[in-house]
Amino acid sequence: MRKRFFLLIDVKDLLAESGPSKVIYIFGYKSKKLIQVKVVWGKLAQKKPNIETIVSIATQLSNYFRQKRYQENGFASYRQLAEELILVFQGKDQKARAARLLLSNPKNRDGEAGKNISLTLSYIEKPEDPDVFKIKDGDF
Repeated sequence: MRKRFFLLIDVKDLLAESGPSKVIYIFGYKSKKLIQVKVVWGKLAQKKPNIETIVSIATQLSNYFRQKRYQENGFASYRQLAEELILVFQGKDQKARAARLLLSNPKNRDGEAGKNISLTLSYIEKPEDPDVFKIKDGDF
């Protein structure tokens, strides 16, 4: 069995008045070095997320990232990926490291949206060549 290396930390207010979040540090399969950092707000970090707070965080972070210099290749802002998934921001810096902000708002069993909302911010060192376990032809 392949082991995954990560560190998970609960944070009270990473951004001012943002509420609980989880910060996840992900380490490479071969290098065992930090390759990705994720921050999650909403349902994955608290039982009853506040939809207005989550949307506000998404807007603040999107505005912040859009002020920075990112490569044109791969840049995206406010793209609907699926009915319940919005790519709020995606960009690569001058060293090809990626920042990605995803807003997920799946409906619950009763068909209501908002109760399971989550926002995920990812910083990825090498999005084109991640240090992850790869399945070779014939292994599966």
